[in-house]
Amino acid sequence: MIRDLLNLPKLRSEPYLEWVRSLPCCGCGIVGRNHAHHSIADRHGSSKHSDLAAMPLCPACHACLHAGWPDWEDEYGAQWLHVFRTLDRAASMGVLTVDAKAARELS
Repeated sequence: MIRDLLNLPKLRSEPYLEWVRSLPCCGCGIVGRNHAHHSIADRHGSSKHSDLAAMPLCPACHACLHAGWPDWEDEYGAQWLHVFRTLDRAASMGVLTVDAKAARELS
């Protein structure tokens, strides 16, 4: 099942990324015009993960993460944990909804 999910087309959504950018930074907590960082911890190759794998980072934290993500994760926690928290917040606020028919088609 997990491998099947990895082979799905990568979702791209500029409105979702814009919403992610409006959230506080996952590193330092600053509020402002943040970046929507796509998780890189286990990515191989140069293609980005789905936009659903994005988390908010201020420019300084984003640069630190790209300079050395293992060190960044030691200080702030795993990127995937922050991605999950971002998705959880999006679902609880109604930013993301599930289309029941589409969900059935994926199973």
